[in-house]
Amino acid sequence: MSSEIYERVARVFRSVLTDQQMLAFNLEATMDDVDGWDSLSFLSTIVGLEHEFGVRIDGLDAINLTSVANIITFVQSKS
Repeated sequence: MSSEIYERVARVFRSVLTDQQMLAFNLEATMDDVDGWDSLSFLSTIVGLEHEFGVRIDGLDAINLTSVANIITFVQSKS
C-alpha cells in the first residue's frame, strides 16, 4: 500500500467528515466503523475521490468502496 495514496484518501475523507469522526479512520475502517460515513457522505466521498485521483467511479465500482482498504485497492488499480 502506498502511504501517499492513503494520505490522499484521508484528505478526501477529512473534507467530508468531522475531526471527531476521523478518529475512527484507518486502513481497516469500513462504513460500519466510522460514524458519519453514511449514504450522503458516501456520495460526497465518491465525488471527492474522483476529483482527487482523476478517475471515474461508476455505480458498480462504488458499491464495493465501503472500506478504506477497498478504496485504496481501487485507486491503485486505476493508476
